[in-house]
Amino acid sequence: MTAEELLKRYSAGERYFSGVDLSEAQLNHAMLEGVNLSKANLTNAALFMTNLSSADLSGARLDGVHANGVILRNVNLRGATATSEYASFLGADFTGADLTGADLSKSDAHGANFTSAILRWNRGPVTENTFYRNTIMPDGSFEEGPLTID
Repeated sequence: MTAEELLKRYSAGERYFSGVDLSEAQLNHAMLEGVNLSKANLTNAALFMTNLSSADLSGARLDGVHANGVILRNVNLRGATATSEYASFLGADFTGADLTGADLSKSDAHGANFTSAILRWNRGPVTENTFYRNTIMPDGSFEEGPLTID
């Protein structure tokens, strides 16, 4: 599916796009609140300043995603692990992202960059090999960093 097709169908009221392949899609500045992209392939997608509040990204593949300033408030990221079929944050850039209330339980943000992000998620681990700098951590503390958990 192309980014243009997704945006057209979303604007027509469709919200269910589970399992779609949006690898390398350009979705910068898109308003996709409440979209279901569970098990979608978003490898190397551009999500700069995209609003994905309340979206379902469970099991989505987010390897290498460029998500600077992305809004992921109350998003479901359950099961985004490096071992599942559609699975990881490896090399993802979430600089300045807002993950307030996100559910990352059973997830592994291995290799992701959360510089200047807000990580006040509901559930989820502070994972190994993840880079944090100038980041609000899940417990509300501010990590000036750089900090790599390993």
